[in-house]
Order: sequence, then C-alpha cells, then structure tokens
Amino acid sequence: MDAVYTVIRTPQHELSLGAGIYAIDIEAEFEARVDETEISSKRFDFLAPLPNAIVKYARKLSDHWIWHNSLGWFGLNYDEYSGSLISISTSFEYSFNDRWGTGLGYSAVDMDLEIEDDKFTEIYDVNFDGVFAFVSLAF
Repeated sequence: MDAVYTVIRTPQHELSLGAGIYAIDIEAEFEARVDETEISSKRFDFLAPLPNAIVKYARKLSDHWIWHNSLGWFGLNYDEYSGSLISISTSFEYSFNDRWGTGLGYSAVDMDLEIEDDKFTEIYDVNFDGVFAFVSLAF
C-alpha cells in the first residue's frame, strides 16, 4: 500500500513523493547432499513488513504523449534476515482522451537478501527485468 503526494505540478511536469508498506512472505527449503547422504537441511518461512519510499515523475511530451518514470526502494533488517529491493520503471503512454490511454514500458527489479546463521551465511541476489504493456483509465 502506497500513499503519494504531488510536490510539483505544472502543465508539462509532475513530481510525486510517497511512502508505504509492503509485506513480504518468503518460504524456502534448502538441502545439501553428498551422494545419497543428506549433510544439511534448512527450511525457513517468514512474513515481514517492508517500508517503501517512492519517487514518481511524469512529463507531458505533447497533447497525447506522456512519459512516466518511477523509482522505489524498500528494505528490511529483521533478526537474522536483511535485504533490500529496488525497482525502476519508465513508460510512454498515448492518451486517446482525458479518460483513457495505452502504453508500453520497461521495468527492472533488484532484490538482495542475506540470512545470517550461526553456521553459515546465505546470500541471494535476484534481478529481473522486462517490457510491459498497459491500458490506463482515469476517473
């Protein structure tokens, strides 16, 4: 859940800042074996709240074209778990009228998670990105 506030609005530009909270639910099970002998097994399951900060910027390029951008960050440090997630997106929207439009964009997410245990430390670095299409409706 996010709440954003527009701090600058002109006919051509809009800058918004926001904050929110997300919940991340992670379940995983890891097992290490040598031949057929299990030498280590670990299972974890936790639900943690993540604070979120957002910056959004939109620029009206013409009567019909709008360029949208956003940058988001959230992180956690809970018991033996610590990590962060950064998300960015940029898109171009064609507005057919004041109510609806369509667009195409690109988004990328980088997640880092570290789990420190008495015996070992697990480090996860997950990145994914891709193109997206959307339809917008204003009311």
